[in-house]
Amino acid sequence: MAPTINLTARRAAFAFACACAWPLAATTAWLVCSVASAADPAPAASDDEFAKVVRPFLQRHCLACHGADKQQAERRFDQLDGAIRDDNSVTDYQDMLDQLNLGAMPPKEAPQPTT
Repeated sequence: MAPTINLTARRAAFAFACACAWPLAATTAWLVCSVASAADPAPAASDDEFAKVVRPFLQRHCLACHGADKQQAERRFDQLDGAIRDDNSVTDYQDMLDQLNLGAMPPKEAPQPTT
């Protein structure tokens, strides 16, 4: 028997993903640039992008539950500086993007990202 798909949940997740397209695209572009710059010792413009785009996004939507005072799911984002230092850093940022793309984070009762 095939599993039942909740179309309302799928539509909500799709709408959330569409509404978050710009911040997520900017974050993904920053992540890709950071990974590329990790192999290249030359300074990258991604530090400025992190400060202008990613850090404010984290402050608005993540740090209440994943900051200095509280670390749900053992995640702490207030100390992120945008550097991709190793495979664990890549995994952490990818996990963060996955949760945003799935609509699992931020929680439904929290302010949601907009374009």
